[in-house]
Formats: sequence, structure tokens, C-alpha cells
Amino acid sequence: MPSEDITRTLKESYNRSNAMLPKTDNCCTEMGWEFYQADYDGGDLLLSVEPGTDLDSTFMAFCHDEQEMIKVNGWNFTYTRIYE
Repeated sequence: MPSEDITRTLKESYNRSNAMLPKTDNCCTEMGWEFYQADYDGGDLLLSVEPGTDLDSTFMAFCHDEQEMIKVNGWNFTYTRIYE
């Protein structure tokens, strides 16, 4: 069983990193994230990503359809940047 210090450190680290992630559409806009339509054979997704994200890699994105963070295998999509 992990020590209390390690558990506290892990919780603090999670809270810091989680606090930096968007939770709504508006958060993405306020944080300056880039807005994309990601097309694939089965349809499309509306995503926001941090500026400078390598879209051909695996990355975290905010899904505007589900209002949650998702992991994306970028090479499976074709992207269109949407300017607001």
C-alpha cells in the first residue's frame, strides 16, 4: 500500500494537471485552444487542441460533441481548422 506522502503527491499532481484542462466549449476559447473539424470514414468530430499540437500523433483533445477530454490517434483523421 502506498505511503500517505506518495498518495498526497499523486493527488496534488492530478489536481494541478486536471485544473489546466478545459471542461466546456468556453474554456477552450478562453485558453486559446485551436478548433478543428476532424473527419474520418465514419463521420466527424469537433475538437479543440492546445496550440502547436502535432495532429499526426496521439494527443489529448476536447470533444465538443461529448463535452469531455478524449485521446485521439491523429493519423486516423483529416483536419479542417475552424476559425471563430
